[in-house]
Amino acid sequence: MSILTELAASDLRALSAAIRAGRLRPPYSSIAVGRLVGTMRGDVVSRALTQFVEAGASDAALAMFLDTLTVSMGRQRPLEDLVEVVTTGPEVSDGRDTGIVVQDLFRRARKTVLVSGYKLYDARGLFSELANRLMADEALRVRMFLDVGSEDPLSEKDAVRAFVRDFRRFHWPGACRVPEVFYDPRTVSRDPAVRAVLHAKCVVVDETELFVSSANFTEAAQARNIEVGLLVQSGNLAKEVTGFYEALVRKGHLRQVRFWEEGVA
Repeated sequence: MSILTELAASDLRALSAAIRAGRLRPPYSSIAVGRLVGTMRGDVVSRALTQFVEAGASDAALAMFLDTLTVSMGRQRPLEDLVEVVTTGPEVSDGRDTGIVVQDLFRRARKTVLVSGYKLYDARGLFSELANRLMADEALRVRMFLDVGSEDPLSEKDAVRAFVRDFRRFHWPGACRVPEVFYDPRTVSRDPAVRAVLHAKCVVVDETELFVSSANFTEAAQARNIEVGLLVQSGNLAKEVTGFYEALVRKGHLRQVRFWEEGVA
């Protein structure tokens, strides 16, 4: 029956009007239905309508359902109102670039921020707004999922220690309160068959906004490279991505960086 939700509002209205007028009656032939919704969909739509009849729905009830579905579709926001394309590159459009969108997200955060990134390079300026928000609001929770892999064959302990040193020296402002940071231990595995990278780049704010991008958290990627991303206003999708990372932590696939054990509070 999901085919009915894919029909245009005009198709739904045509079906409802034909049923109410008695011009479309069971058994619903694919030819008759196809005249209203197009021959390509006639067969599958006729089967969907027949399922309602077999379930005991009257013509009046089926028409009422189609009318309700039409009204519901009319209330849905267009996709373009929910999704914004975000690009970085030479000035060829009037859209906001990646760096601006990311900083706006950090400023709007009130409860939670999730940041997933691959490569960091001198990211202190990129995270300054987020660090300020974290210092100003003790209730704000910031979790980062970052790749700590190194080209050098370091042990996991040495790789994490090196990451902590670089994170505080190059990527996180001053003595600010640090976020919760997690890593995938496979990124520092010395076994090529096991080694993997944490490659996803995204930001989730307050479990209501989701930004997914090709851009790393580097000045070049945020402001100069050619990058494409999508900013999505969807609590369901934002929660789904958050749940994905939480499940990885809960099941032990990701480990937390213990800043305090490395002498960094």
